[in-house]
Amino acid sequence: MLKINLLSTEKEKIGLILIVSYFIIPEISLLLIVLYFFVLNQEKKIYYLKEKIKDFVSILLFFIPVIYIISLTTKALLPDYQEQRIVNEIKQSGVISMRLITSILITAPIIEEIIFRSILYRYLKKYTTMLCSSIIVAVSFSIIHQNILASTVLFTLSIFLTIVYEKFGNILFPIAVHILFNSIMLILMLYN
Repeated sequence: MLKINLLSTEKEKIGLILIVSYFIIPEISLLLIVLYFFVLNQEKKIYYLKEKIKDFVSILLFFIPVIYIISLTTKALLPDYQEQRIVNEIKQSGVISMRLITSILITAPIIEEIIFRSILYRYLKKYTTMLCSSIIVAVSFSIIHQNILASTVLFTLSIFLTIVYEKFGNILFPIAVHILFNSIMLILMLYN
């Protein structure tokens, strides 16, 4: 009989604490994640090579139109579904607080990428294939945002973020893409 110890390493235990803290007090979890990333996760050095940045930009140029087409298609196929509550509130008021901007553009991308890619995806990949792990993480990422209309776009975004994470081997790249995605969405909410 195969016995799997789910929380066998210190990083997995800390990862579980980070996930739980994110749902209880998101602001505190950001501090915990920063400590985790910079203190405990030092085995990978951060480096920016010219070729990696070129690859990153070319991937982004492919991704942006794909996500836009998926978004338009989803809205056309599911016209009866509402956008996320926060999206509707921002569109209706046309006003957004600095705290919400910070949360959308900085806090959420950092926390979500570390939880979903750096912790959950890496953990699942130890016990299953890369494809299966990517799909489980993408479904989880979609569900956590609690919106049917956005689920296809978020599923696709999550798969793309996992590909970026695998290709570049550094969590900063998917964080950058996530920040860019949220920035574009925020601009569209305010000016659309």
